[in-house]
Amino acid sequence: MTTLVLKCMAKPLPESVEHDVQNGVGIWTATDAVGLFTDQEALKQAETHYEEVASDPAMSATIIQINDAEQLGSGVRDSLDHISDQWSELADSVDVDRLAYVADGLMAMTVKAKIDADVETESFDSVEKAVEWCTDA
Repeated sequence: MTTLVLKCMAKPLPESVEHDVQNGVGIWTATDAVGLFTDQEALKQAETHYEEVASDPAMSATIIQINDAEQLGSGVRDSLDHISDQWSELADSVDVDRLAYVADGLMAMTVKAKIDADVETESFDSVEKAVEWCTDA
């Protein structure tokens, strides 16, 4: 119940991101990767929401799903730099045990490789597999 209360109290998400909870695992989906990574205000808003909700002690794992990542084109380098700097700090600040990335192709593995945090991290091609791994901890 605490997670639901925090979810309601958390700052709203931008239109390019959706949030869900499955089996106690927080899932943030970038439904429009290009829109998210090219709009700094939206990106900050999504990161703030993640930090507020994932900091709940009841949440031991989180999943970040990036849809349409291949459409980032030449912007992928800047996006990966941001992920390396900011998302590594976020992963450490929320104190979860496991963090999974879901994306098509090599993007999930690339994002995973960019994270330098004290959290067990893995990449997947489906949310279902990621939830299973997160709940097996």
